[in-house]
Amino acid sequence: MKKRWLAIVLGLAVLLTTVCSIPRTAIEAASAQAAEEIEPTVEPTIEPTIEPTIEPTIEPTIEPTVEPTVEPTIEPTTELTVEPTIEPTVEPTVEPTVEPTVEPTLEPTLEPTIEPTVEPTIGPTVEPTVEPTLEPTVEPQPLEVGMTAEQRYARADSIPMKVSVGIAGGVPEYSVCYRVTRDGTVQHAEETAFDAPGTAVFSFMPQSAGTYEIAATVTDATGTVATASVCLPVAADDSGTRAHWEAKLRGVALDSDWRKSIVAVAATQVGYQESTVDFLIDESGKRQGYTIYGDWYGADYTEWCAMFASWCVSKAGIAERDFPYEAGCEKWMRALDSMGVYKRGNYRPEPGDLVFFNLDGRADPDHVGIVERVSETKLYTIEGNTGHAVARREYALNNSAIMGYA
Repeated sequence: MKKRWLAIVLGLAVLLTTVCSIPRTAIEAASAQAAEEIEPTVEPTIEPTIEPTIEPTIEPTIEPTVEPTVEPTIEPTTELTVEPTIEPTVEPTVEPTVEPTVEPTLEPTLEPTIEPTVEPTIGPTVEPTVEPTLEPTVEPQPLEVGMTAEQRYARADSIPMKVSVGIAGGVPEYSVCYRVTRDGTVQHAEETAFDAPGTAVFSFMPQSAGTYEIAATVTDATGTVATASVCLPVAADDSGTRAHWEAKLRGVALDSDWRKSIVAVAATQVGYQESTVDFLIDESGKRQGYTIYGDWYGADYTEWCAMFASWCVSKAGIAERDFPYEAGCEKWMRALDSMGVYKRGNYRPEPGDLVFFNLDGRADPDHVGIVERVSETKLYTIEGNTGHAVARREYALNNSAIMGYA
């Protein structure tokens, strides 16, 4: 192929030399003739015509035709196609596509997404949750201590004192100091600790009767102090007094007249008081002391006027089968009424009779005493459980509180 191109080039050189030596007129005539011959032959049928006719006749004719065809076609095509295509295509494609695509996509996507999502979520969630929880618990709530007794009274050596201590507010942990005093004298003290608010039970067994105070002093972690206290009565056994009062009976001379014997026995008991040491406090809050009369009857801590009168009847030597004993006024009145010995209306009482009173205005009697003596207008009695003692009283015979006698 190279040899062929070399032959074509040499032929062209010879041709050009020949042409240059031909006069202008002849060249123009020859060019016109060549144009008529070459143009219709080469362009429409270049490939089918060249191959059969190239060798014998057209070496000098084809050479000038091929060169101008090849060079202008290749060079202008390459330069025009590559340079304008690459530069304008790359720059506008890359720059406008990459920059607007990356920047608008990243910035609007990240910033609006992160900021509204993080800030509204973290801000309202963390701050309202932490602050309302810490502030009301630690700072706004003051340290408070409450104390409540778990029973109405205690008993020396048998029923301990128990109190509930409630701690609220303040800052844990807490130091709690318990102090037990009686009549200003410290009986017991101890200290303990609590790591959280709540309720604790403190218990102490007293050794003697009296009114005790239990105090709790609470100190929290910041040094804040709060106190609470309760007072609790403490009872103790006092049954030994029974022998003392029964000893007074030894000098009494009993008479065959039951009335006189009852009055004589009752007179020995004037001044006796129910115990202030040995007692209980019932559900209504009423304090009821021990009596030897209740002890004798089997009901140590209850209303005892009827038991005192029954005790006197018994100590006078009167058997229960002959005159019943009773602890309640109403029941005793009904029993005596059924025996026919209960008197109402215009009956004039005698010493040694029982007298029944209605002090609360209800239909039934609620108090009973023993008639000691009677005057023209007055009634003189010895009564138990009057002012918590055995005492003498006097009434007008027409007192509306008197219900009847037995």
